[in-house]
Amino acid sequence: MKEHPIVTELIAVPELGSLRIAGRLDVDTTGALLMSDDGKWLHRVTSPKHEHAKIYELTLADAMDEAAQANAVKEVAEGILLEGDHEETKPAVLEFIDETHARLTLEQGKYHQVKRMMGYFGNRVVELHRASVGHITLEGLEKGDSRFLTPEEVAKF
Repeated sequence: MKEHPIVTELIAVPELGSLRIAGRLDVDTTGALLMSDDGKWLHRVTSPKHEHAKIYELTLADAMDEAAQANAVKEVAEGILLEGDHEETKPAVLEFIDETHARLTLEQGKYHQVKRMMGYFGNRVVELHRASVGHITLEGLEKGDSRFLTPEEVAKF
């Protein structure tokens, strides 16, 4: 087995055939993952044009004072140009819980976006958790648990 297997290697749901993941989580990130064997549905879930918000809870390496927090909230709400990108991020919502903990709501999923956004402000994410994808949360699930979506939940995407 690989040092860091992908989730589809860890589960077996024969009645669904070949599962693919809606988005991804880095090896050091926890949280919600949606999977399906329906490519069109996966596209509806992940495409920024459908504006399904993803909420991330993050812990920063360095404390940010009120002025730095206010600046970050403002810039994230306007969109920022990340290093190596040609266009700004879509506007997002950044809420600080305290000096080192925040919640970030995104409607897109650029490569390492949350980590890169905090890097833009001279900080580093030390813990990252995807709390929800669209209307799907982890409520009632323990770490490592999974469940099937209801037909109503699937239809909302």
